[in-house]
Amino acid sequence: MTDCNYTYKHYIETLLLARAKGYSFITFDELMHGNPKEPYILLRHDVDQRIEPVKAMNELEMINDITSTWFLRVHGRFNILFKRNLDAISELMHVGLHADSYFKKIEYDAEILEAMLGHSILYYSVHDINREVKNNGAKDLICVDFDKLKQYNLKYISDSSHQWREGCMCKWIEKGEPRLYVLIHPMWWFVETSQENY
Repeated sequence: MTDCNYTYKHYIETLLLARAKGYSFITFDELMHGNPKEPYILLRHDVDQRIEPVKAMNELEMINDITSTWFLRVHGRFNILFKRNLDAISELMHVGLHADSYFKKIEYDAEILEAMLGHSILYYSVHDINREVKNNGAKDLICVDFDKLKQYNLKYISDSSHQWREGCMCKWIEKGEPRLYVLIHPMWWFVETSQENY
């Protein structure tokens, strides 16, 4: 395995290590409505600013049969309605809404995603967790931010701000942590250098 870094090589090596150690990759549906067998990884992607890295990361996951859920911002810096962006997100298997805290009616954003993708949006995460987002009840959306999932006793790790605060996910997989909830931001990951995403 390569040293801990943010290359796609290290990313896929880490996920293949998890597979070799018996981990399954589960969805939020499987977590909440099934009885997933340990060890497992709940893999979430928050797409904050750019769509371009999504395509590369999703292709790596598809080739290696990795299941993840992608949370998309409707009001991000990228225009989700551009054809090249629609092409990229149409290939994603599991999609949720990455809700912006300054838009108080998230059900409208969920409806935009549903219209674009042609299927229901059931889950959302909050882009700025320090601000409140209100679901006004028009849809039965379920928040999947870590503090809302405490009853599942998951070990939550994230690459937020391009920093693993408790160590790279590969270390937790090597330790054999049985219930991992991993948040990945595709914009931090690259082939050779972080400059590729700027």
